[in-house]
Amino acid sequence: MRLKRAAARSGHSEAELIRKGVELILSSLPTERPEPGLFLDSGDPTWADRTDEILAEGFGSEGYQ
Repeated sequence: MRLKRAAARSGHSEAELIRKGVELILSSLPTERPEPGLFLDSGDPTWADRTDEILAEGFGSEGYQ
């Protein structure tokens, strides 16, 4: 009932008030950050360039072909 009255008073639809309310709540929350440990630092600056070679070494061993 409150939503309907607020919508009528404001000249906005109930759906628009709900969207604005959700946006207001979400914008007040802390920004999500990636969890630590999701990024790999191999220490080898050529690692990304050698991905195919590295995968071939690993999957080529022990019959994983």
